Amino acid sequence: MPKPRSAPNRTTPPESASPTGDNRPDADSAARARQISLIASLIVYLIFQVLWATVTPIKMQSVADSLPNGDTRQILVGTGPDEPQHYLYILSMAETGHIPRPLPELRRSPSEFISHEAQHPPLFYAIAAGIRNLLHPLGDRVVWYALRGFGVLCGALAIVLISQMAWVAFPDRPFIGIAMPPFLAMIPMFDYMTSELSNFPLELAFTSAGLLALVTIARGRSRLDVKSGALLAVWFGLAMATRQTSAMWLPAIALVLAYAIKTAPGTERPKAIAGAAVFVVAFAVFAIPWFAYMKANYGSFLFRSDFRPMLGNISLGQYLADSDKPIVVPNLAHTVDFSVMQIALWYMSTPWVPLWLAQFYIPSFFGQIEVFETPFFVLDVFVLLMLLRHWARNRNTGHPDPVTRLLLWASFLSVAFGVALIVQQQLFIDIEMFLYAGRYCLSVVGAGSLLLLFAISTMMDGRLRQAVIGASVLAAVMLLFNAWTYSMILAFYTHGIPGL
Repeated sequence: MPKPRSAPNRTTPPESASPTGDNRPDADSAARARQISLIASLIVYLIFQVLWATVTPIKMQSVADSLPNGDTRQILVGTGPDEPQHYLYILSMAETGHIPRPLPELRRSPSEFISHEAQHPPLFYAIAAGIRNLLHPLGDRVVWYALRGFGVLCGALAIVLISQMAWVAFPDRPFIGIAMPPFLAMIPMFDYMTSELSNFPLELAFTSAGLLALVTIARGRSRLDVKSGALLAVWFGLAMATRQTSAMWLPAIALVLAYAIKTAPGTERPKAIAGAAVFVVAFAVFAIPWFAYMKANYGSFLFRSDFRPMLGNISLGQYLADSDKPIVVPNLAHTVDFSVMQIALWYMSTPWVPLWLAQFYIPSFFGQIEVFETPFFVLDVFVLLMLLRHWARNRNTGHPDPVTRLLLWASFLSVAFGVALIVQQQLFIDIEMFLYAGRYCLSVVGAGSLLLLFAISTMMDGRLRQAVIGASVLAAVMLLFNAWTYSMILAFYTHGIPGL
């Protein structure tokens, strides 16, 4: 009697594979392509960073009443956004070992430095003070380029960590892992911010390490327990001790930890709960002391030296109801014409390019303020449509898998929460956040990049050759975009702003 045939395998193939399964990338080849992409991207990034780190002038400048004991001498400072204030904070830590005061009237002793960056925690400035004291005998200009170079190295580390995070997050989508390094390395805002003196590059390095650990837990490569929870708290806690914008990641962290607890086997669930509890407690140990210091010294957990809220004279209802209306902002010398739609478009576009320099330099589509909002708004719509299309086409096949959906939701929540924090600051604290929104949104660049690259990957079938070609095209586009933006910034510092 003939032996009956076994039933055909009805398992749905991975979403990156064709029904025949003949186009799944070889793991070794995909890993090799990813490594080549990463190494080449780091080389190009470092070459460009030499240009970006030297395009912003360093010159002697008066810092008014910011030096101690009535010192009125000029000091050598970079002229990038807030670079003099960051350097004053570093000088205070280097020469006195103390955090500066944010305003002259808040001095408790004539020997104190003044810097409005005193609103930030001191971790970065303590490290930078050590670099400054070590290299100070070689001259202030050497110190300045070393401090900018430290930011460049932090940026390179972030590229490595976020690229690895992308590979762990979506192992069945080779395009994302191959395209992430050149995409990150060539974002003009990313390059500019990691080549200037600020606490942002160090925060980005810490959060990138935390994100890799978080995605590793989400994908089940490590279990959520006391050890992994503590490690997660260390990375994000160090980020909070560097810059408070790292709080933008809290919704994503909460979502992943809740998922890890929910999906843990019965015997492992107590360990997962303990790991989440350790994270909460340890993270609080890192974050609370700084908030307590600010409250004790300035009466507010989030003190800012400039208080110029957009809603200083009108209600939130009026703000949302009026399409265009001049607003008189306290302590701001001019009125502001605003449109709710224009502001929304601004937030969607500014993470991509240093617009606080470019806004007056490039002819805009809607006037002086809005420059790139239309094309980048279209890009945001593209991401949303591609994700919705992918969900609609695969909702009956079990794809995307639960962890992929989790990571996409976590990315979206991080970006949304970051924008919400910026809007809250603009409306109720300082309207100048409107001009600086891009660099604050850059704190969640890993989430935004994942969403964009995942959206592009939905148009591919998962073949390695297709992924390499797609990543190469994207890298070329970003390289040209970066070079063009650099030429624009170079022209700004060479010729100034036309008409001003």
